[in-house]
Amino acid sequence: MLMSCSPGDSIDSRMQHIKETGDTNPTIALQMLDSLKTLIRDEDEHRRMLYDLLEIRLKDKAYITATTDMHIKPLVKYFEKYGSVRERQEAYYYAGSIYRDMRDTPRSVEFFRKSADVAETDASHDTLMHRNAYSNLYSLYFSVQDYRNALSAAKKEYEISLSNGSLHSITLLHLGMSYVRADSTEQARQTLHKALEHYEKYEKNTANRYLLAFLLQEMSYMKMKESEKCRQLMEESASDIMNIQEYISLAGYYQYAGMQDSAIICYERIIEDGSNMAAVYDASRYLFHIYSQKGDNATASRYAGINIAASEQLDLGKRQEQAATVNNRYNYIKDKEAEERIKLEDRIKSRTIFIIGLLALAASIGYILSHLYIRRKHAREKLSLDKRLNDIREQNCVLRAELESAMNSVTENQVALVKSREELEKINHELSRNEYELSIKERQLAERTEQNRNYIRLLHQTKLEKSAEDIIDEVREAAKGKATFSSAEWRRLYKAVDEIFPDFNETLSHQPGKMNEQTIQVCYLMRIGLSNPQIQNVTGLPRATIWRWTKRHEIIMS
Repeated sequence: MLMSCSPGDSIDSRMQHIKETGDTNPTIALQMLDSLKTLIRDEDEHRRMLYDLLEIRLKDKAYITATTDMHIKPLVKYFEKYGSVRERQEAYYYAGSIYRDMRDTPRSVEFFRKSADVAETDASHDTLMHRNAYSNLYSLYFSVQDYRNALSAAKKEYEISLSNGSLHSITLLHLGMSYVRADSTEQARQTLHKALEHYEKYEKNTANRYLLAFLLQEMSYMKMKESEKCRQLMEESASDIMNIQEYISLAGYYQYAGMQDSAIICYERIIEDGSNMAAVYDASRYLFHIYSQKGDNATASRYAGINIAASEQLDLGKRQEQAATVNNRYNYIKDKEAEERIKLEDRIKSRTIFIIGLLALAASIGYILSHLYIRRKHAREKLSLDKRLNDIREQNCVLRAELESAMNSVTENQVALVKSREELEKINHELSRNEYELSIKERQLAERTEQNRNYIRLLHQTKLEKSAEDIIDEVREAAKGKATFSSAEWRRLYKAVDEIFPDFNETLSHQPGKMNEQTIQVCYLMRIGLSNPQIQNVTGLPRATIWRWTKRHEIIMS
């Protein structure tokens, strides 16, 4: 594959070959693209931009999670101004993918919708990318429980899949799940049935067996008889170790089938795993009701506590807030653009009317002057030289009056111009003051950042008396039970970790937000591989706090 992209090919053909390779093997394609890095520097700006966009595309296909939008922003700005329909469609699409990876749902929705809108303006668009844009929009809307927009996106995904011959079981699953949440019972049943038939006919014994777990969950909820067939297919293709989604699906199947004991076993396994908090929330609620009905109040209370803890971690209120605001950003931009177009049209109309008025006024004045000229000419012919002289004097008075009027108008315009200049000077003064205040705040932020870095460096100045591995082993051993460390012991641990992981201190200093002593302690304990319960034993912090901090700073483990 590397030899097929020979140096004799043009840069465009080589990039196209790499792009096609990336559709099936993005890892190899990234290596091929890296070989062009030195050549692309000598190309024009458009090719360099296409190279950067191709790199983002290949990383997305290789499931390399994006952590910043600094590379996609200039590409979007460039292709908005100079790109073709397909180039703008792709730039918007991968901007949406990056913001999806960064968990910025509103901006992700904005760019996926822009990609879909651009595709619908021209027949030369990428139909698969068009379909995938709506697939991503479905997932984003569904994740924030905006089921009305999720259904709309799923319908568009289904329509495009039919038109370009790329129908997949997951597309039917998306549509069926949307119908379930929209309480469209009959449509949901029909669509889920089609999804199972499509899987069995075209995708059986493939890597797509994970779809069966989601199908079983939805069919069980709808109490469809096909759920038994779906369960059998899932068990036939299942591996020795079941994943948590399969337990979730089987739990729902057993619950709606009335097999209470089997459902309890699956729900307990979900709680024991603890990786899917939404499933833990549902499982603990179900087990609470079961044990309450049995009169086992102690067990019921335990599951009630688990349910409350899960609801706190899920932050259901924030999810509802996202659902309410996820469309506002894009709709606001569209409304703003429409408003600007209307304003521009109004300005054009006003100027046109003004110009027409001036022309009409000039024509009227011309007609009046012509008429006066004819009358005066006839009068001069009939009157004597004295009469003609009087007429000239009268005309002179009229002209002086008009001149005085014109002078007054000029004076008024000059006064208005002076006022406008004064207002402009005030605005410029206000802008200068704002720029000065902004520079002060930026300097303060830089000072705060430097203070944090100095503070972290000061924490690690103490030398360790033992080897780094021995100190870390001691901390791990102490974390098996309740333990309290002195300031000196913490400094020894910091030094030991910095010796083993030299880049960790620099990574920690770049973490967003202010880092206090307790946050630093949790990060260092995460770095040596302690679990959340062990971190709680050492720091004494609440479990929920530790969970939030480890999630927020889990990137430092990469």
